[in-house]
Amino acid sequence: METTFLVAQILAYMAACCSLVSSSMKRMIPLRIAGICGNCFSIAYGLLGPFYPTLLLHLVLLPLNILRLHQMRRLLRAVRSAASGDLSMQWLESFMSTRRYKAGELMFHKGDPATHMYYIVSGGFRLPDLDVDLAVGEVIGELGIVAPDGAGHRPSPAWRMARC
Repeated sequence: METTFLVAQILAYMAACCSLVSSSMKRMIPLRIAGICGNCFSIAYGLLGPFYPTLLLHLVLLPLNILRLHQMRRLLRAVRSAASGDLSMQWLESFMSTRRYKAGELMFHKGDPATHMYYIVSGGFRLPDLDVDLAVGEVIGELGIVAPDGAGHRPSPAWRMARC
């Protein structure tokens, strides 16, 4: 009984140290790792106690911290890939919606408010006012979306993938 109490106290202090360390972190990945360690120590402490509220809380927080760590690492890989010259728009697809245009269909007029950015997935587009042809993989409308005043209009955060 004495040994179990001592182990439980050590686990509680380790969990508290991890919590303190994670609260002082400035970077997200080390914060999540410290949080995961703290969750593990707290789960072990909750089992030995038995302290069910502590156990339940950290059984919920552990998978959440693991998920957020995985998402952050995936985001960092995508950012590193983009920074190293991969200009692929693939990573934006989860933020996009699809719209199909028929041949000859008008997407917008010159001077219309910038409300969408278009990424061409298939087919092609012609901008007759500029005498420009756009092909698969090209983007149009991005400058109007990111302009500080939305080219005189408040842009919506919509993204569209265009297919012809």
